[in-house]
Amino acid sequence: MKRCAQCHGKLGLGIRARNVGNGRWWVRVRFCSTYCEALYELQRRSALFIEAMADPSRRRIAFNVVERNCRDQFAEADDGISLYLHLLGYVRSANANEAVEEFTHRFEPMLDQELWKQTRRYA
Repeated sequence: MKRCAQCHGKLGLGIRARNVGNGRWWVRVRFCSTYCEALYELQRRSALFIEAMADPSRRRIAFNVVERNCRDQFAEADDGISLYLHLLGYVRSANANEAVEEFTHRFEPMLDQELWKQTRRYA
C-alpha cells in the first residue's frame, strides 16, 4: 500500500503527487493532503537554507532572497521580530559564526527598533 511521504498515512482519493530531484535522480513522492505537502516542502527548504550558511556565495544568495521576501514583514512589530528570531535560529543551527554576524548586521536594522530593544532587554 502506498503511504504519504510526510505523515506515512494511507493515501485516499485526494492524493497529491510531485517529482522531487534528490541530486542523482527524480523521486516521485505522494501526499495525503496539501498540509502534508506544505510541511514536507518547508522541511526541505529549511534544510537547504541551513546547508547554504557554510558557503559565503550561497549564503549571500540566501540572504538576498530573505531580504526580498521578508523586508516588509520584518518592519511589522511582533510578527517581524518573531520571524527574525525564527530565521536566526536556522542560521545558528548551521554553526557558522560569520553567518550569524552577517545575518544580525544585515537584518536587525529592519526591525522595529523600540520593540526590539524591549525584547532584548527581557530575553
